[in-house]
Amino acid sequence: MSNLLRDLLALKSIPHINDQERIAAVGSAIGLSIKSTRSFSTLPSPTYLSQLKEEHQDHFDQGLVWAEQQLERSRLEGYQVIHFFDPRYPPLLRLIPTPPLILFALGHLQPLQQQPQLAIVGTRTPSAIGLDHCRISTRRAAEHHIGVVSGLAYGIDQAAHCQMLACRGYTAAILGHGFQTIYPSVHRPLANKLLRHGGALLTEHPWDTPPRPHHFVLRNRLQSGLTAATLIVEARDRGGTLHTGRAAIRQQRPLWLTAQHRTRLNDPIIHRSGVTWLDSEEDLNHELLTLPARYSYLSGQGQLSDLKESPSPHVTEQPNLFSPALLELSKNDSNSS
Repeated sequence: MSNLLRDLLALKSIPHINDQERIAAVGSAIGLSIKSTRSFSTLPSPTYLSQLKEEHQDHFDQGLVWAEQQLERSRLEGYQVIHFFDPRYPPLLRLIPTPPLILFALGHLQPLQQQPQLAIVGTRTPSAIGLDHCRISTRRAAEHHIGVVSGLAYGIDQAAHCQMLACRGYTAAILGHGFQTIYPSVHRPLANKLLRHGGALLTEHPWDTPPRPHHFVLRNRLQSGLTAATLIVEARDRGGTLHTGRAAIRQQRPLWLTAQHRTRLNDPIIHRSGVTWLDSEEDLNHELLTLPARYSYLSGQGQLSDLKESPSPHVTEQPNLFSPALLELSKNDSNSS
């Protein structure tokens, strides 16, 4: 499997197939048995991967060049490139209908593999009540040794990350762009602090991918996919937060909403899904107590078996927490804010 990471990156250059097809093709070729049945129902013929390479040889050859460039960039900047079959790939993420083939990561990933996480999301323009609910929920999660995943955006995301850092808990931020920039740029110090205190930044986008609106919609499925449950603290009817809520429903993960949304939120999909309404801190504590067992069950489903080869040497075992790209403020960041 010494060239598996490079080949997987190169597969991204083959047009008209998605990550799920690429995962299935490689899984079949290396004789993989996966306990999950959600990511793909059946594996294709073991020769399917070879057929793809032969039919798209020009694209694949160009992809190999691009893959080497990406791996060299990751070595220079100190971030990890993790593929679906890597033992460090977060197990809960393997279970979603659309797992990314490749993750780019900075910081500590072990808590995503070893302890339950809660996605805390909400509007970029929260009310004072919404911010209070966010801080209380985050503090309670930390008390239960549950990490918090959010998106480094203004408002609720920022409050969740900051409160978790204040509680000395684990928090991970999922980005809608590559590591060349941080969006919004004013949150670069927060990203640096998050890394210095044992957190992580993750994205499915290569180094120089700029922030685009549709990238953040895609990002939202990763926030719910990495976690054992999603909490919407405060949302607007047309805000991006609802994308995360709908993703949690599609992924069959618990979705929790604060009581204020009973009458204020008019999304029919969410109201029909059997969400859990949190009317008090006691309700929140009760639900948090269920997460360790839920995480253990889900993470067991997401483990790979019968994969006897070693990880690619392109991936370092210990992450570099201090990427030069993140610790030096970029003059170009202001152009993307």
